Amino acid sequence: RATGSFLEAQPDEWIIRFYGFMHAEPDLWREPRVPGDPPGPARTRPIIRLEDGRQVEPFDSRDRPAAYLPADYEPGPAGTGFPTVRRAIADAAPARAFLEALRFTEPDIVSEVLEIILPRYTQPDVAALDRAQHAADLDCIMRAMDEADTGRHSRLLEQLRGTAFLIGENAATGEQRLMPPPALYQRTRDLEIYLDGNPDAWFAADSYGPWLVQL
Repeated sequence: RATGSFLEAQPDEWIIRFYGFMHAEPDLWREPRVPGDPPGPARTRPIIRLEDGRQVEPFDSRDRPAAYLPADYEPGPAGTGFPTVRRAIADAAPARAFLEALRFTEPDIVSEVLEIILPRYTQPDVAALDRAQHAADLDCIMRAMDEADTGRHSRLLEQLRGTAFLIGENAATGEQRLMPPPALYQRTRDLEIYLDGNPDAWFAADSYGPWLVQL
């Protein structure tokens, strides 16, 4: 009977008690033990209450937590876009224990880059790029590189190297497009002479001076 409409009608205090009950009954939300084993039924029910009152399933299609715990970290330009569990619920000890058992975590600047900023860069059309937003995104990316721990830093670098989020300029035609970092040269006078007229060579835009060390 734990449908979305039923759960939406319950007050926050009821949801807190509900989470406390489920935390004591792990078979309701356990992961499959072996391939083909059915998951706990709560994993496919809209049991998570977001800050805006919506009820969603606890995991997305890739079995990742569908929301974050509320946090007080200083977000970048996109950080307010995270789906978060309602704070009044997540701050209650019984509910917090259950949510952490589901592997829900607080967002941080690395999450912001991986889940909000980089997915925006899916089209190579430079003309549609908001340059002010782009500069803010670069600031956020560099901050994430500085703050990421060792394990997440490797994942972050892998994603950055594979994402076309930098403006490149063709050495032969001057055409601009968004490209991944490994496809670009840092512009120098010697390289401009050496690569002059080469249609396969691309220079990073001159506007990236403040971030050249990290790039």
